[in-house]
Amino acid sequence: MRNSPPSATRLVEELLARLKAALPDDWSVSVRDSDRRFSSRPDALLTIEDPDGASAVVAVEVKRNVAPREIERMLAQVRRYPADAALILAPYLTDRARDLLQTNGSGYADATGNLRLALRRPAVFIASSGESSDPWRTERPVRSLKGAVAGRGIRALCDFRPPYGVRE
Repeated sequence: MRNSPPSATRLVEELLARLKAALPDDWSVSVRDSDRRFSSRPDALLTIEDPDGASAVVAVEVKRNVAPREIERMLAQVRRYPADAALILAPYLTDRARDLLQTNGSGYADATGNLRLALRRPAVFIASSGESSDPWRTERPVRSLKGAVAGRGIRALCDFRPPYGVRE
């Protein structure tokens, strides 16, 4: 797997290519920057158009990390822009984050292949599954040995003499 997650520009390019591959050949998908007149504007706007001329604008917000506790704030930010749908794009989205985004009526996509986009007009439903673990996960260093769990572990090491058995 790659050593570092893709950039925001690369994520948008990959999303555009995946949508073009998923939609019929006579549909068009284009991307543009959002209108600078709005103070809270999304990172990109996708326009999806069917052969009959019906189109939808999808506001795309690119995030480096998506913590489930921040999803409502992210969606409130991207929904301030007048668009037909919202989509959160990140290098990797956890199962919990994808569930919350779907529950809140938002689309999502990540660089590992997870994608969900549902539109009423034109009628579009695209869903695909990618990796179930973050390929760019970085281990967080241990900051301290404080806390109940660490205390029990240290206490066990002090109370029992080696060799330690399974029961101990």
